[in-house]
Amino acid sequence: RSGAYHWTNDNGKNIPFSTKNKPALAFGVTAYLGTGFALPFVAGYWQAYKAG
Repeated sequence: RSGAYHWTNDNGKNIPFSTKNKPALAFGVTAYLGTGFALPFVAGYWQAYKAG
């Protein structure tokens, strides 16, 4: 089917960050996921700390 629009099939162009620098990508993903994983534990510790 022929359409009026043509998009190139470029890998990595549909996400808002670069995947060219693998160490920086690994650090960013680890920091993002690690923060989300650690947040409940930090909140629980803080609540126990406040309670005395």
